[in-house]
Amino acid sequence: MPEGGRVLLLYDFSHQPVSVGDLLVARVAAQALLALHGARHADMAFLHEPRPAADASTIDGASGITQVGHALQALRLDPELGSVFFFSERLALEAFVDRSPAGQVVWPPAGYYAAGQYVYYLVWNELLHEHFSRFGGVPQLRAAIPAAAWAAAFIAGKAAGRLPISIQLRRNPLNPVRDSDFDAWFAFLSRCAAEAPQACFFLVGSGAEEDARIAGLANVVVAKAFHTTLEQDLAVIGACRAHMGASSGPSTMAFFSDRPYALFGWNSPEHRYRDLRSSGDARLFFFARDHQRLVVETETPALLMREFQRIVAALGAAAGSGATAVQAPSGVAVPAR
Repeated sequence: MPEGGRVLLLYDFSHQPVSVGDLLVARVAAQALLALHGARHADMAFLHEPRPAADASTIDGASGITQVGHALQALRLDPELGSVFFFSERLALEAFVDRSPAGQVVWPPAGYYAAGQYVYYLVWNELLHEHFSRFGGVPQLRAAIPAAAWAAAFIAGKAAGRLPISIQLRRNPLNPVRDSDFDAWFAFLSRCAAEAPQACFFLVGSGAEEDARIAGLANVVVAKAFHTTLEQDLAVIGACRAHMGASSGPSTMAFFSDRPYALFGWNSPEHRYRDLRSSGDARLFFFARDHQRLVVETETPALLMREFQRIVAALGAAAGSGATAVQAPSGVAVPAR
């Protein structure tokens, strides 16, 4: 490919979900392809045909753009995003691809596109491994400069010198399998308010996932109380020192970062992830560090505290000297920049 070339990603809503997590992984795929092929910009083409969706997580074409407008904020994460195209007819999309400049990389491969295959695991098991093999790491997700600047100022103002940790809790009546235990979180956060007051937890997510008891705690900042958008919520996750919460789409921001995280209720099919590692009751992606954990068990107050202490220890080990210390209930101190 000539230097400065382009990559084109195809996203067919008949087979790929309208999911923040899937769209974030698509952005990671774009970054990986740019690096692997020496390209400069990645374009994305979405197909939303007016026919019944494959399942409840996909959409029909008639309401496609309206339904995905919120989730598409996940695309505003890096300057390499080029143009975004929407098609309501498969033939029109394929004609567009046929007119692509010579040497342009089109992804997913033709066989995956033609078969209507779900491409999420193709990213995890092929693209990311190839990128890791060549560059020694995987792409990182970062908020766009305006959102990142807003998040930094927001966190600095609300944390007021405390250690900022983002949390995202899940409550989905249509698919409650991975829902959070709000009673456990309230007990844990209440204990932190008493025993680790230098920690400040930034709760992101939809308004439907709020809990009045948790929102009333002095050590919790509810982002939605400030009318944040999805892009701003993702930027908050990106700007905090660590992340805890549900195994849910926005947490993908933490996956592709160097920050400690602990997600709970991890129940994804493990055989689908190549080289997934085990560490006691937690799983780690092949590129993850020891403090980046997917905890299999549903959260309890004790489990949340254990992982919080682990995160504080990891931050303390990585931090330099000369900053204010945060004391965890276990007695581990960590500088809060």
